[in-house]
Amino acid sequence: MHRFKGLEYQRLAVVGVSDGIIPRSGVIERHRVEDPLRYEREQRKARSLLFVAATRARDALTISWHGKPSPYLPI
Repeated sequence: MHRFKGLEYQRLAVVGVSDGIIPRSGVIERHRVEDPLRYEREQRKARSLLFVAATRARDALTISWHGKPSPYLPI
């Protein structure tokens, strides 16, 4: 998803948008107690990255996950 910025696709599938993957639980949860400011910053970065990926689709977008969906998805 980091490489999507500035690009556009006719159709796009964003796969694996599951809780624990987006946002990555190990990286972000470590900062929840240790550094709350960094925790919030990492949350914003992960949310923004998903937004950038999703907005690269011009005509069709498919988002999939397994298990529990990411908390960033409005489901």
